[in-house]
Amino acid sequence: MNVLILAGGKSKKLNLGRPKWSAELLFKENILYLKQMLKKMGFKDIYICIRKEDVEYLYLLEGLKIIFQYDGISGTAAPLLSYNKINDDTLIIPCSLPLLEIEDVKNFIEFHLFNDNDISVMSSSLNNNDKYGGIMRISDTIYIDEIRKSKLFDIGVYLLKTKYLMEFISTIDKEISFSKLINKANKKYKIADYEVKYTYKLINIETQNDLNKVTICFQRDIIDKLIANKVRILDPRSTHITDDSIIMSGSVINPFTIIQNSIIGENTEIGPFSLIKNSMVGSNRKIKSYTEIENSILPNE
Repeated sequence: MNVLILAGGKSKKLNLGRPKWSAELLFKENILYLKQMLKKMGFKDIYICIRKEDVEYLYLLEGLKIIFQYDGISGTAAPLLSYNKINDDTLIIPCSLPLLEIEDVKNFIEFHLFNDNDISVMSSSLNNNDKYGGIMRISDTIYIDEIRKSKLFDIGVYLLKTKYLMEFISTIDKEISFSKLINKANKKYKIADYEVKYTYKLINIETQNDLNKVTICFQRDIIDKLIANKVRILDPRSTHITDDSIIMSGSVINPFTIIQNSIIGENTEIGPFSLIKNSMVGSNRKIKSYTEIENSILPNE
């Protein structure tokens, strides 16, 4: 099975001046989260469709197969015109969903294969006026509808058999979306939607508000897990810890601390206004306030 990441948008609403997939989410470009998830799942053929003007950010896409957006065509389905190296079912994911859960993707793939669907669509129940391409299920058949009238919304993740994907490509004209393609295919192919439980991780990052909301919720999840592991975080709102950091039980993290890609041992206290980056701090240490530790190893005390 191949993966195609759609990353050809101009991110006008985010107002970044660079591609949306390079926007930072907790000190890391958001495309790196999606790439990490797909690699963990064992996918080898991961394609990403980008704009030619975004080539300066190719260093973020190491390990992915680059294809460029087809000139002169717009819409969410436009990247299909550049995607012609497929030999299996294709999982299509937008770059604006960096925190998609592995479990949701695994279950979606199993649903698609078990039911032998021609096209599967991931959806979620929510009255969410910010989303486009709503899906409504009526008598076990999918109908595309405006989101404000729909009980389900299309989160932009699809699984298509190669044959039908190539037929879709032949229908693309000046501008077309996946919603329109699926609507066209509704009577001809076996289409089904797989509903996942809505969480903040399904928010498509289209605006700065979306990015802020996802960042806050993602950080809260990380901190909640640490607290459950008996780490004392004195002010969760002012503390920033990345998902690739490990903090052992009994440690205390004071306010206004930033910990990035680091390991903190047991019963260690990190003073306020400290920065720990790409480092290992041993057990039973006491780090003073306003301390910066980067690319270092501090042994146990």
